[in-house]
Amino acid sequence: MCQRCVQRPVEISTLKRLGYQLLAEVEGMPAAYQHLRVRFRVEQTRLLNWGEKVGLVEELLDHRSKTLQLNRNLVFDILLEIQALFKDCVKITDKYDHKVPLKQDPAQVEAPFDRRFPRGTNAVLTKILNVVENAPQVGGRLKWAMVKHEAFKATLEKLIGYNDAIEGLLDRTSIGQLHEMQHQTYMVMLQLNSKVDELKQMSMAIQVKTQPLDRQTPNGLSRASTLVAGQDDENASLAGLADFKARQRQVEQEGLSVNLQPIRADAVVLKSSDSTRSEAVYFGKSVWIEWKGYALDNRFPPSWDRMIEDRVKQLAKLLGSPGKPKEFRAPQCLGYIEEKSEEKRSFGFVYEKPGDVASTTKPVSLLELIKTTKMPSLTKRRALAQAISQSLMYLHSVNWLHKGIRSNNVVFFAQPGNEVTLAEPVLSGFEYARPDLTGEMTEPTPRYSENDVYKHPHTLSIARPRSKKSDDVYSMGVVLIEIAHWRSIADIVSLPKDTKAARAMVKKVRGMLIEREFLEGIEGIAGELYQEAVRKCLTGGEELGLSKNADETDPEVGAAMYETYSKDIVGRISDMRV
Repeated sequence: MCQRCVQRPVEISTLKRLGYQLLAEVEGMPAAYQHLRVRFRVEQTRLLNWGEKVGLVEELLDHRSKTLQLNRNLVFDILLEIQALFKDCVKITDKYDHKVPLKQDPAQVEAPFDRRFPRGTNAVLTKILNVVENAPQVGGRLKWAMVKHEAFKATLEKLIGYNDAIEGLLDRTSIGQLHEMQHQTYMVMLQLNSKVDELKQMSMAIQVKTQPLDRQTPNGLSRASTLVAGQDDENASLAGLADFKARQRQVEQEGLSVNLQPIRADAVVLKSSDSTRSEAVYFGKSVWIEWKGYALDNRFPPSWDRMIEDRVKQLAKLLGSPGKPKEFRAPQCLGYIEEKSEEKRSFGFVYEKPGDVASTTKPVSLLELIKTTKMPSLTKRRALAQAISQSLMYLHSVNWLHKGIRSNNVVFFAQPGNEVTLAEPVLSGFEYARPDLTGEMTEPTPRYSENDVYKHPHTLSIARPRSKKSDDVYSMGVVLIEIAHWRSIADIVSLPKDTKAARAMVKKVRGMLIEREFLEGIEGIAGELYQEAVRKCLTGGEELGLSKNADETDPEVGAAMYETYSKDIVGRISDMRV
């Protein structure tokens, strides 16, 4: 047989594989196109933010920045390049937008598609057959897969590069402010998107990076490598947050089917016994355990026990995710254990200790530090306040409620003989955490506990209303007060030792904390910006961007609340100069 004939089957086979791959890419075109389209919109926003910063918006033309005056010709050349790239992108979006169903009507989606093929059909073939069934769009999509996808991506990468360059002409303070504006844009997008596919597209969009600019482009377009690296790190962090929210949504959709079994009892050896937090050894590794217990009550249906166990599984799976954003400052969960008696059932979240601490190091809580150490400098207290207020912001950004914000649930690890680093807290106490979704059942926390002083008064009523993000924010405000005074809230408000008297007083605590005289005391200790952040946490409502009776599970309400919390609470604490 001639060599040519021997090669021919290989060539045909290769061509078939390439053809199948191409058609599969055509079917995936909407997703591939969408993330590029999202990034195009983001780059438009970046340019508008830059224009506002340098005074190019109409109302600021009389107050243009020195950047324009000193770099007029260079800025003009860059804007011409950007204009040309925008035109190229618009041509592509105008041509292909109609081929991508941005909002599908559920009634028009053919649900039985997966039943039209035998079970086990090759996945690639299924995609190809799906493409063939939508023949009118095949021509345009083939052109997209063969040519336009890479062209659009390359154009976007250049556009990102020019936006980077034009930002690089500003001073570092202005660049930092622009980055913060861009961060706000991404986080609001994260609030407004909750579908898994949308979140994955957002993650892909954030990760699109610039290409080196052409040699023919105007001189002076270099960007400090540290600024680029910093922006890339932040983008990677935001992409990770979007990926985590996508995984969280997938876990929520699994519901009771979450495949996670409790750790065998004989695999964990308890070294200390405590109803809240214990030291233990897990397969020879030093770990710590946080307990969630509840009394078995016949008043609740059997489905209640299943719901609680399912939520424990969800939490353990999410807190054990290797891609969990570091901004959560949440411990790494290795799994959970279960203990059950006739009267009580307990779950223990098994947490890994940070890798750089000794196995003998025990977690020490903020409450313990407040009671046993002298007041740290305002610089250190501000760093702590900033870290924990940010961690709550990120937790809320993926629609989870903590429901246990208090100083006993902020912990630290330190090497023996060393002081803890207040800027590196770990937020724990997730035993009552849950997704902040309309259909989620709320699990009541224990009545009349010593922790009630951290809770908003309305959550202590007999009716026990559903917990909300603003309730977590209120609790954060109480912890911020403790950090400012470096005293426990029980001591600050002189909470009675007698349990009955304490119960009667806790509902009045909020009124005491928002009194002008008390807030002025915080201003004297920590400054006006810190005092304003505390006031907004405690006051809530319109101070958090919420209208009366606002549904905090609504994505748009959540986005407005995030913007206010980020700017007026985290932002004010970050802006403190000490």
